[in-house]
Amino acid sequence: MNHFTIWDWADFSRGVADEKTSAAMQAHLSSGCSRCERTVRVLSGVTAMARGEAQYEPPARQDIEVQSRKGGHPGAAHESKSDRRAEPDPRRA
Repeated sequence: MNHFTIWDWADFSRGVADEKTSAAMQAHLSSGCSRCERTVRVLSGVTAMARGEAQYEPPARQDIEVQSRKGGHPGAAHESKSDRRAEPDPRRA
């Protein structure tokens, strides 16, 4: 029995495998391979969860709480050192 790679099954589960490969994989599943059926079930669950995450929007209240814990203003958590002005070193004056 010819098994496919985990990468092939991930593409199959996401619906992005090419038509020929997808048909061969479906035939393999139809043959009753429980190992591959289990793999597809797990990957399909991961795919569904990932698609749901893309739709998630955190409540505005949580955003405020996170900002206050960081001790900053909105966007402070996203600033990098290069975004801030460098203060002169008093030892070099």
